[in-house]
Amino acid sequence: MQPEDEAGYLDLLRAAISDIETVQAMPPYHHPLIQTTDGTGERASMRPSPSENPLNGWSYRVRAPLFPTNSPPTSGAIGVSDPS
Repeated sequence: MQPEDEAGYLDLLRAAISDIETVQAMPPYHHPLIQTTDGTGERASMRPSPSENPLNGWSYRVRAPLFPTNSPPTSGAIGVSDPS
């Protein structure tokens, strides 16, 4: 980085930190169509065992209903990946 670019970069970092603090101060968002089984709005997660995850491809398992409780019974799996 060139010395003449430092002030602009510092402004960029300050704006990013401000945005992050704004998001962190927001209340948790719960989509109205996604309900937890216990009604608390919290989802339990667990770390998979080595036998469930032999290639260490995922960090957590979460069980959450895919549809509102008044929908026909369904099942499914969703994978979410960090592309980095």
